[in-house]
Amino acid sequence: MSSRRLRLYAKGFYHFVRHPTSRETFTALSEALVDFRANRDSVDHMMRDPAVVALCRERYVGRPYTVEDLLGYPRGSLGYELGVAMKKQGYDPHFYRDFYGSDTPSFASDEEYLRFRVRQTHDIAHVLTGFDMAEFPGELGMQAFSAAQTRRPFSVALVGLGMLRIVLQPDELPRTLHQVAKGFAMGFAARSLLGERFEDDWARPVERWRQELKLVAEPSIELRPDVQVRP
Repeated sequence: MSSRRLRLYAKGFYHFVRHPTSRETFTALSEALVDFRANRDSVDHMMRDPAVVALCRERYVGRPYTVEDLLGYPRGSLGYELGVAMKKQGYDPHFYRDFYGSDTPSFASDEEYLRFRVRQTHDIAHVLTGFDMAEFPGELGMQAFSAAQTRRPFSVALVGLGMLRIVLQPDELPRTLHQVAKGFAMGFAARSLLGERFEDDWARPVERWRQELKLVAEPSIELRPDVQVRP
């Protein structure tokens, strides 16, 4: 194993323990797992979807936008709701530029493009699925959703590490289990989000996106009374 990979593992684990929902955690761990066979298998899985293949061949990255641009769309639209969420969290829509640079990124392989596109649409997926952007159980739910949809080892590993973290944060156990279960259920039921051109249709209402993508509403996931968890 290269020293660079070891540094990425160490950096990712450090940020995971100290700042589990940070961009640094996601980038470092994702890069560290690139050479694993499971990562190649996940690309094969994602490329079974013709819509994903089309975006991949085009190397679609969408048009640049700002939070202010998004807030100009009608209330209830994907653009507006994403803008509200990003403004609340102080997020940069183009956070990935820290890794890829300010120019339009180029990709030497389908795997590189898909890794970028998953990062680029991560916050969009949060808005559509309803998983909280800031709390750890919500992020694990989002990663469980992503694992079900993409089979990326990064998402699988993050869910696993998150479950281990509960040993240190036992109060998070009920909500974490609930969010992870919900994420897997929604991910397997929904159409692939990775094949969508969200940036071309910011004005479409979030609820319409959810219906068309077959995102399962939480009330339809029946839980026994003894495992009900307050949001």
